[in-house]
Amino acid sequence: MRFCEVAEFLTDLPDGAVEDPDGPDFLVWPGRPALEAIGEILGELGCDLEPIESAEFKGWELSFRYRGRWLWMRVTRIERHVAAFADRNLWPRIIGRVHPHYLELLSRLGEALARDPRFHEVQWFILDEFEPTLTGDPAAAD
Repeated sequence: MRFCEVAEFLTDLPDGAVEDPDGPDFLVWPGRPALEAIGEILGELGCDLEPIESAEFKGWELSFRYRGRWLWMRVTRIERHVAAFADRNLWPRIIGRVHPHYLELLSRLGEALARDPRFHEVQWFILDEFEPTLTGDPAAAD
C-alpha cells in the first residue's frame, strides 16, 4: 500500500541554524525548532518521545512510540521543511502492509498541522517522491 508519509511545509518558526563563521557549514544544522514543534504535537496525540538527535546535514531525528509501535521522523530544511515519517517495526516491512495505528497517527497529525498556525502550505507526499538522501532510510537508523 502506498500512502503519504512525507510532509513538506513552511513555518514561522526560526530555522535554528548556527552558521560556522570560518566556513560554509553549520555549527548547528537547521530544522530543530520545527521538529520540536511537531514533537510537541505528537506528545499531545499520545506519543512517548525519545530525545531528539542530530543527523547533521540530514537534519534532526526523533524516535517515538504510539500505541506500542516504534515510529521515527526526520525534519530537514532546504528551501522548505520536509518531515519524513516511518514505522520502525519489522513486521509491516515483511508482510507489506501499513499498520492501522501508523495510518491513524499520520492522519491525526495531518489534521493537527493544518490547524496549527505555526505551519503553512502543508502538503503530503509518498516517500519515494523524494530523494532518499534527504529523508534517509529509517531502517538504517536502528
